[in-house]
Amino acid sequence: MRAQMKDKQSADRQRLLEGLLARSRYQSALQPMHDQVLRVACENHQIAALLDRLAADSESSPKSASRFKRRRKDLALIEDVFEWVFFASDGFVERAKGG
Repeated sequence: MRAQMKDKQSADRQRLLEGLLARSRYQSALQPMHDQVLRVACENHQIAALLDRLAADSESSPKSASRFKRRRKDLALIEDVFEWVFFASDGFVERAKGG
């Protein structure tokens, strides 16, 4: 039973992250690494906790100004992760070298 809950939680995290990646300005650049980006991000404990909080916030009500502010900050952190992966990618490094 615990394994099923964990699998569902992982699937929920991955779906949420997939949606965020699809809206990211780095989406096209990260597309070749799509599966790896999702896997690594979901395995990171801090990112996983952030995704869980985003999912819980989107399912709960009422919506408060402080919750909206925190959610916006959390979404910005996820975008920062995508940005970091983009600039650390082999493709970017090669382009930066002029190759």
